Amino acid sequence: MKYRTSQFDDQLTFIMSNPNSRQTKPGITGHLEFYREKGISPVRQDLSDMGRHLARREALYRSMGLLPMTFRDRTVLEVAPGSGDNSLFVAACNPKVFDLLEPNPVAIDDIETLYRSFDTPHRNPKVIPEKLEDFQPEAAYDVILCEGWLGGSDKERQLLGKLSGFVAPEGALVISFLPVVGAVPTMLRRLLAYRILSADADFETQTGILTAAFGTHLDTMPKMSRAHASWVQDNILNPAVLAQVLLPKTVFETLGDDFTIYGSNPRLFTDWRWYKSVSGEAHEENALFLEAFEGSAHNFLDYRIAHPPRDAEANRVLEAASLALYEAVPEAEGEGTDTYEKRIAPHLRVIIENLADIAPETVKGLEEAQALLERETLGVGDIAEASLFAGLFGREMCYLTLTRRA
Repeated sequence: MKYRTSQFDDQLTFIMSNPNSRQTKPGITGHLEFYREKGISPVRQDLSDMGRHLARREALYRSMGLLPMTFRDRTVLEVAPGSGDNSLFVAACNPKVFDLLEPNPVAIDDIETLYRSFDTPHRNPKVIPEKLEDFQPEAAYDVILCEGWLGGSDKERQLLGKLSGFVAPEGALVISFLPVVGAVPTMLRRLLAYRILSADADFETQTGILTAAFGTHLDTMPKMSRAHASWVQDNILNPAVLAQVLLPKTVFETLGDDFTIYGSNPRLFTDWRWYKSVSGEAHEENALFLEAFEGSAHNFLDYRIAHPPRDAEANRVLEAASLALYEAVPEAEGEGTDTYEKRIAPHLRVIIENLADIAPETVKGLEEAQALLERETLGVGDIAEASLFAGLFGREMCYLTLTRRA
């Protein structure tokens, strides 16, 4: 299959302008609706070692240029904090104001329970039980955090634009983004999952089956801090994941020149400009970041490996094939090998061919997933024992720190 240079942009434009095209279950249009329907908040972290948990969060923020003093005595808003586990570090930095905007009743109960037992000196947050759509603060915030929620649909881009308006001049906006190449391993797992699930099984039964199937995969990540069942519910059973692709280019286009890239995780580029020439328009630094992102896009497919930058054109072919596969997943979930061969296989073959010369370990994992999807019958054990594919996870949760110009 051939991909023309503009195909990635064409496909991305279609998806972003048709936000409902990626929904597979009528009546569920996003994370909040899914969580409310199922009565869950599947984002709990392992807090058995609180020191380790706080150190993880501090390291993440430092990697994006945010020191503990960034939050100290500042006004901070976190949007969609879920169960609140990740908010603990910010609370321990003692901001002057710390608001949590969270409309999920289950998550709100979790937050209240969490803070009752948090014995590190901290600022207790104010929980605001509203949706971002309905929220209007009295004053702008110095720092706004929004992690693991906003995708690239028209509605969510509008929400990102609204959220950016709450950032004070010279303040910071921290958001997560999902590169489409990084989504490929999870999309393949979704296809495998719906081949072994019965439509008649209830939610808890489905969770148990998929936890057994993918537990060996998740065990390959020694630093994983989320419960396996929560990961299954949020990444495999949650239809909102099928609309979560959000690229830096989309972020910059949505925010305009008011915001400049300040940091990211992973860190993607080094600015070799002379120190007296680094000042300028916001789009200069943003453009440098996008150039580095395009050259490194192949590194988002396998978190275990970091290759040198390569030709951007090769990566645009990889992105186009990845986006075509991503777009085809809703139609192929729960279908047999005929649908797989027609809707998924052509794009997966392009991805494998694209990486063959530079990422042999990654390719072996993709080929094992390919072989599983070609089977007429598939069971939990087949997936659990897929040793080559088991360790292949993409860099999905990535972060940007952006600063608002004065």
